[in-house]
Amino acid sequence: MFGRRHLQVANMNAVTHKIMMVCLGNICRSPMAAAVLDNKARQAGIDIEVASSGTASWHSGDGPNEMSRLVWSEAGYVYDHTAQHFTPDMFDEYDLILVMDHSNYADVIAQTSDTSHIAKVRFLRSFDPELKHIAMRGLTATNFLYLILGTFPAVSLKQF
Repeated sequence: MFGRRHLQVANMNAVTHKIMMVCLGNICRSPMAAAVLDNKARQAGIDIEVASSGTASWHSGDGPNEMSRLVWSEAGYVYDHTAQHFTPDMFDEYDLILVMDHSNYADVIAQTSDTSHIAKVRFLRSFDPELKHIAMRGLTATNFLYLILGTFPAVSLKQF
């Protein structure tokens, strides 16, 4: 269950669904969210592909922010990450695009006019209405980890 709402992936046995996490630089928030979801899904035996990207390209090719990597590693999550830039072809490649904040949302949807692409873009925190008031920028890595653990407490992916 994601917070108070379930994110469910239909026909989980037939298709591996692909989820893209997006933040600004792709070295802190989106790789941490991807690390948590990837690990929780594998622990639950759910076959999804989770990746992350950034709306800015200046960190492309870099590893994760060391504090973010340390926080997710100390929490027991194993995840390899190399930063990449979000590109328009990712709309067709991914089934769901989860952005971290309003700026990321605006930057992502500015890359398409296709309504089916725009419909794939949602806020990570939209799965728990109690989190909508939280500003995602400026959170420490540890606080962000606790926030996404609240969003992904016991992955139950059956539909999106």
